[in-house]
Amino acid sequence: MSRFKEQLDKDIDNVFMSLEEFADWHDIDGVRMVAIVAEDALEERDQAMETLSRLAMINGIELPIYNDCVTIIVKSRDFGPRLRIGAEILLDHERKLTIERFTDAVGLYVIVGKEVL
Repeated sequence: MSRFKEQLDKDIDNVFMSLEEFADWHDIDGVRMVAIVAEDALEERDQAMETLSRLAMINGIELPIYNDCVTIIVKSRDFGPRLRIGAEILLDHERKLTIERFTDAVGLYVIVGKEVL
């Protein structure tokens, strides 16, 4: 491993994902790992989603109801392989999230999902 990658790994462990700063232990799909979980409350629903929901209701189609966006930052080596957009994960044994974005940020995954109620 190059010196740069070694230093990057140290920074990820000691700075970005420090349990003394922002990170905490979470369970993601049955695996306990250090992660940062940030909630992005959505005050207003997107107009297109509202319209789609109304049309679906009128036509008897059941759409999942999304609540807030959740951003999860984890070490890629702890999480494992990337997941596809639209895949679902279970956060802390109770929160089902549908993945909307999945970014590999040099040793960290940034996962944005919407909670399905």
